[in-house]
Amino acid sequence: MTDILNMRGLDIDPARSVETDDAITIGIKRRPEPDTVCHHCYANRLAPNGARIVSYVDMQTRGKPVTLEWDRQRYLCGNCGKTTPDSHADLHDEFMMTRRLYEWIGKRGMNTTFAAISRDAGLDERTIRRVFEHWSEAKMGQLNFETPEVLGIDEVHLLDNARGVLTNVSQKTLIDLLPNRNYDTMAKRISRMPDRDRVKVLTMDMWQPYRRLCENLLPNAFPVVDKWHVLKYADIGMETIRKGLRAGLTAPQRRRLVKDRFYLLSRGTRLKPEQRLIMETWLNHFPELAAGYAAKEAFYGIYDCEDRRSAEAMFDEWRDSLTPELEASFSQLVSATKNWRDPIFNYFDRRVTNAYTEAMNGLIKIDNRNGRGYSFEVLRARVLLSREAIRQERARPDSGYGTKADWGRVGMGTFESPKVYGHDIATITRLLEGDHFFTLSTGFAG
Repeated sequence: MTDILNMRGLDIDPARSVETDDAITIGIKRRPEPDTVCHHCYANRLAPNGARIVSYVDMQTRGKPVTLEWDRQRYLCGNCGKTTPDSHADLHDEFMMTRRLYEWIGKRGMNTTFAAISRDAGLDERTIRRVFEHWSEAKMGQLNFETPEVLGIDEVHLLDNARGVLTNVSQKTLIDLLPNRNYDTMAKRISRMPDRDRVKVLTMDMWQPYRRLCENLLPNAFPVVDKWHVLKYADIGMETIRKGLRAGLTAPQRRRLVKDRFYLLSRGTRLKPEQRLIMETWLNHFPELAAGYAAKEAFYGIYDCEDRRSAEAMFDEWRDSLTPELEASFSQLVSATKNWRDPIFNYFDRRVTNAYTEAMNGLIKIDNRNGRGYSFEVLRARVLLSREAIRQERARPDSGYGTKADWGRVGMGTFESPKVYGHDIATITRLLEGDHFFTLSTGFAG
């Protein structure tokens, strides 16, 4: 009977154990010598100082809730004079449950609703949520990713909020998904990155807190505004002109123009002949559209320049050529390039982009759909604790890493753990599109 608990150092007390039709209560007691040291001074000079019964919830057995009642000893430290309660590695004092139940809730929370876990565990749903959040944060805290030379900061829109995203641009991997994009949240996460001086380039949106992050936390980083966020404002200018025409159109024309707007937003060189014919029909009938389309195409053309000097000269020419009407329609673009000119044109010195990060918006929406209403914390854990999506440096014969079995072993001479870059975004997307529930990545924790 003493081994039924599978908890080293604890025995069942038959006199305090009982099973009824509805529940199982098991009395447990500590074997003679405690493993506990003083929680205050860490000395091992403890003397018994009274005991009391403390209850812990365990995994259900035969469909019945199980409670372990521990006759828990309190000790007095002979070194500092303070008291310390006994503790055990298999008992979680914060949630007053066994560690195996704590781990079970965490792993089940990756692919099961809290309501279902609540029914199976016989615990309040709020408790399940708290346990999962604690468990997942602990697991994610073990992840140890290589600090990238090119760091991307962006955001995705999830559950009606903008969430912060950190990526390794060169490796196209996700480093972290944060509850918001506020300065304090992002700064706290970036400050935990080892060797922050390693970051040489920071790609970002035109969001002032991102600029402050670069200045305050990444002094060696060269700020680059992602070109797709700039080109987005050119599309907004085109859309402003299109929407301004609606009042003078018939209902069928308005509906048709809404459908055909994608041709106006596309680069002319990428349109098929039939699509280009449709676009040119609109431009021929509406000079305002033609002027806006020409301005939009001319701005896109700036990013075809081979060097910064040519790009800036072309932009200045573009801006000076705008009529008052076009300047009003493209006002957001004109304002953005005025306020962010250097980081925008830094692109032509480094030519890095967050373009692939836009896929994050799509994949998170997929996971939100598959998650059947899971919270942000669950969605974040599903993405960040995916073993299948981990990207790490492959061992080479001459790398000194040895075999996979050798990685991380102590005393292996030149062998060392491979660099882990984060979660491959393309792999995450593929897994989520298949409604795949991930295997935990704790095997890769550093």
